Amino acid sequence: MTNLLEFVLNQGELFRRARLPSLYSDFSLQRYTNPDGFSANIAAWEDVLIKANGEGLIPAGPDGQEFLSLRTSEELLQSLETREFGRPLALGTVIDEAVLHQHLIPVEEFLHNSSSIYDQGWFVRPRWLLLWGYRQLGATLRTSASTKMQNGRYVIVEIMEKVANQMLSELTEGKAQVDRVYTMSMFRKEVTRILNLKAEVTDTDLSIILKFLARDKGAIFYDREASTIVKFSASDEITSPISVEDKTIASLRSLINDLNQQVDLLTSRNATLADEAKMAIKKRNRPLALRVLRSKKMTEDNLMQRLETLSKLEGISAKIEQASDQIAIVRAIKNSTGILRKFNQQVGKIETVEDTMEELQREMKNVDQVSEIIEDVRRDTSVDDYAIDEELENLAQQVRVDEERKEAQETQEKLVRIEVPSTLAASEGLQTTDFPGSGQVSFNGPEEREDPLVTESTDAFLRMTLNEKKDVIVEDDRTQQRRTQVMPGPIADG
Repeated sequence: MTNLLEFVLNQGELFRRARLPSLYSDFSLQRYTNPDGFSANIAAWEDVLIKANGEGLIPAGPDGQEFLSLRTSEELLQSLETREFGRPLALGTVIDEAVLHQHLIPVEEFLHNSSSIYDQGWFVRPRWLLLWGYRQLGATLRTSASTKMQNGRYVIVEIMEKVANQMLSELTEGKAQVDRVYTMSMFRKEVTRILNLKAEVTDTDLSIILKFLARDKGAIFYDREASTIVKFSASDEITSPISVEDKTIASLRSLINDLNQQVDLLTSRNATLADEAKMAIKKRNRPLALRVLRSKKMTEDNLMQRLETLSKLEGISAKIEQASDQIAIVRAIKNSTGILRKFNQQVGKIETVEDTMEELQREMKNVDQVSEIIEDVRRDTSVDDYAIDEELENLAQQVRVDEERKEAQETQEKLVRIEVPSTLAASEGLQTTDFPGSGQVSFNGPEEREDPLVTESTDAFLRMTLNEKKDVIVEDDRTQQRRTQVMPGPIADG
């Protein structure tokens, strides 16, 4: 079992054993008879092939393992062959469907087409659609001709877009103009790093990412003939074609990178020679120790020269970057000046602005005067709050007097009901009779005769305060209760 086949069979639910007969069969006719099953098989094969290509399991071509493109060949079918089900018979249909939905694009058409893949006019007609047209015209073709997989290479659009977006994010965001110019060798190393490859990216994959970034993304310019310089554009500027300055900057950056690598190698070699000299001394091998020390001294001299040169070149690069920033600043100032000039033209002359401001002040004064007039009218027509408060207080006082008068009258009437019978009986010699069980008092004698004692007690009661009246009433109630307790029965006749 090949590594590719083992990878495919370990994809879980998509390639469980119960589905293998259907996946390895010629399911191309299910496009019309069983569309759901057809779509499921297409999606399963397409997904597993793209994943296997990313893992480097697809048989490589003469240029090496490719990761941005999928290579279809006889070796691919052999790698997928099983003893029980044989080779997948509908793999050609899978490739055609992926091309139809623009998940895969033939490499040759991708590289030589001048229009973007995102344009509406871009459309790669798959073979099965042509074959269907031939069938409609009455042509007789074998079914195997429509499902046989052709040898070819196809750009994997999803992977290509992912790599391109990562490169734009890492190589352009927050970068100065000097840092956005690369030699082709530097650019190849960046692509290799982002793809996380052990070996350098192939020429085909490099051409694919260059074409996509330049034509479809509009993010770079590169020298298509010499293929020496790649220039990334900034988001806030219009990128111009590659200039002589760009080539100089790219050469300077390349030289700095080479010197950094040389410094690393010389530093490592110097440390190794120091260890060798120590070992020779321990072994008491004086000639070997002297030779190693001479080599170490020459290595140190070369290292110092490289470091001095690197320091100078980095200083030059810093000045170029500073000058580039100044150019951007001056360009922004010029653009701002032009905008201010246009705005000032729309505003007009200084005299016009002064006249406008004076007129504005006059109108504002008019508004203030109108407001004062309206406020005077409002004060004249408004209700006097002090008079309302005074009237409210008078009404409240009148209500309190009425309540006290009413309460005094009620108290007086209650007191008269209590004291008048006993007073009349004492002055007129009248008898009071308690009827058995009635609790009523009857009077014998004149009913409307006034007694000076009653009048005096009533006047005295009226002169009492409200609290004194209440005390009198309470005391009278207690006296009445004591009388009731002393005389529980009716009064007998004399």
